[in-house]
Amino acid sequence: MSSGPRMYGLISYLAGPGKREEHINQRVVAASSSSVFRAGGAGAVMGRDEVRDLADVLEESRVVFGTEVTRRDKKKYRAAIERGEDHQSAVLTATRTENVWHCSLAVQPAELQALGVTELDDATWSAIAHDFMTGMGFTAPGNAPAAWVAVHHGKSVNGNDHIHIAASRIRQDGTIVQLFQPHPEHGRPEGDMPRAQRVCREIAAQRGLRVVGNPAQGAPSTPAVDRGHEASAERAGLAEAPQDELRRRVGVAASASESEAEFVRMVRADGILINPFWTDERVTGYSVGFPTDRFADRYGRPIMHGAARKLGADFTLPRLRERWIDTDGARKDAAAAWRTAAADMPPTSTTAGRKKAAAHTDHAKAAEQDRRSQRREHAERLGTLIAPIAQRSTSEAEFVRELRAHPDIVIRPRYARSSTDVVGYVAALRPPTGERPVWCGASYIPGANLTELRGRWPDTAETRRDAAAAWTPRRTTASGKQPKSARSVSADATSWQQKIADLPERNSAGWARAAGDTAAVCAAAAQSMTGPQQRALNNLADTLRESASLRRPSRRPASTPATAACRIAATMLAATREDTALLWLTMMAQIAGAARAIGDYHAAHGREHTAAKVTVALADVRAQFPEVVPTTRANGGPRTAQAEHGSQPEHRRQARTPRPGPDRSR
Repeated sequence: MSSGPRMYGLISYLAGPGKREEHINQRVVAASSSSVFRAGGAGAVMGRDEVRDLADVLEESRVVFGTEVTRRDKKKYRAAIERGEDHQSAVLTATRTENVWHCSLAVQPAELQALGVTELDDATWSAIAHDFMTGMGFTAPGNAPAAWVAVHHGKSVNGNDHIHIAASRIRQDGTIVQLFQPHPEHGRPEGDMPRAQRVCREIAAQRGLRVVGNPAQGAPSTPAVDRGHEASAERAGLAEAPQDELRRRVGVAASASESEAEFVRMVRADGILINPFWTDERVTGYSVGFPTDRFADRYGRPIMHGAARKLGADFTLPRLRERWIDTDGARKDAAAAWRTAAADMPPTSTTAGRKKAAAHTDHAKAAEQDRRSQRREHAERLGTLIAPIAQRSTSEAEFVRELRAHPDIVIRPRYARSSTDVVGYVAALRPPTGERPVWCGASYIPGANLTELRGRWPDTAETRRDAAAAWTPRRTTASGKQPKSARSVSADATSWQQKIADLPERNSAGWARAAGDTAAVCAAAAQSMTGPQQRALNNLADTLRESASLRRPSRRPASTPATAACRIAATMLAATREDTALLWLTMMAQIAGAARAIGDYHAAHGREHTAAKVTVALADVRAQFPEVVPTTRANGGPRTAQAEHGSQPEHRRQARTPRPGPDRSR
């Protein structure tokens, strides 16, 4: 959701080919009035004439009344002041126009598959869009309406069926649509993002759709990934957004720790920066980030992610402290650990002095320009190498294998969020020993765009399997011996699976804890893997963790003993990379059985969507480790277990209408 782009630029993007040529059959499915609908082509495929006419109609109120909506970005203003700009210049830098409001509503692939369709029909999207915009206040009784349009085009890179809504902030009487409006129940101001979530829940309830929990009541919620960070991650050669990896690794440390101080030290030992927020000599929050040699802003400073805003409500300190030891000694030890972490933090935009930041700015800008020039040069050279390979390849698997075998090219796949599907890749010229590669997104390399290339190759189940295997790099182990801790880890895994089997049916807190701790084990094991194997484990970890959130307990437990899964995660973090992989293989069958039992629990309690996601994620793990993960449930399953989940369980084939929601993956 955003309020920044100009109308013509936004409509041009929505009607255009997309960044990765993923937009197809671009058409208007709903509008605020018949005149707006006709200007957009009345449901026909949009062309240049429709783009111009539609943008003009949507901008009519702004042009007629001369109204401009502006907002000063406080972060940009502070950053400009730190760079040495005076007040007037900083105000100009930080002020942005917000005449246009943009939002997307999406339906996930699992929902579409459960319906047996590839996308929703235009009539359904039209009804959803009208209800949504009425709830958002753009077409509300007592106010002049504001012009808006809903555009449907090809699926997102993550496979979500979605619509984009572009709206004018200026109503037809020249007044402005306020983003903060009184909440209908308590009357306090409510921003457009929480209102969008609430309106989607209301639409779901009114239409009998699947209703998700309220984030304000502790239900699971995963913050959206910033598009700028997504693009920066691609340039840095990362397989996914740093926000997602940080959430997973912090979750492992939290589950494997018995105290707050141990958590801080474990995060730092994992190579992650962690910075505390102090209030009256007490740490009330924290942020995490990668070292600058892996991920940094244009000025070479670390990009920090606040726990509440970027990782999620389950990762805030109050929630994490519910499971740790709480004594005077533990609190003193934690304070010392936080001070050490803060002292070791490199300068950031908030800790660097203004003079130092200003002196650094010119050098950083020049360095950024050099990096961009270098990346453009490398992209052109890569194009001359990759384009011929793409031309002569007859399948995606052949293309990938030739790239991996090329002596001058290195590649890394990029995955759809919460999936093992490869949606793109980054490539680099093989650097000299000791130097870092300059990664370039394939979309910016001439003749190397994967989405475009896939249109030339056959697309069958067999070719997709071959391509997935080709994307998996070959791994070799230093030794075939199991680590000394393998026996104890295997025993812990057996104990953990049996504990889940003995969980009472109504112990929701116990099942939530089980899901979170099993997710930690999967994420810890994934750190030693690569390619689709790593992605499959990460996907299972993310899916289990999403199913683990509950409302905040009524009282805080004094302490919670470490579970067998916590001991497994801690052992894996302390082991070597190769030992970790062997440990996972040693107890994977038991942990997979635990994950299957968690999916059965959700299915038995009517949460079929969550159960389906666990089933699909576990099927991906089974496909990557076919000789280790059993296809049937082990003996002693949970008391709430239903029929065995297969790769296509019955509850996924039942006809259900999906619940629309603001698209958090774009």
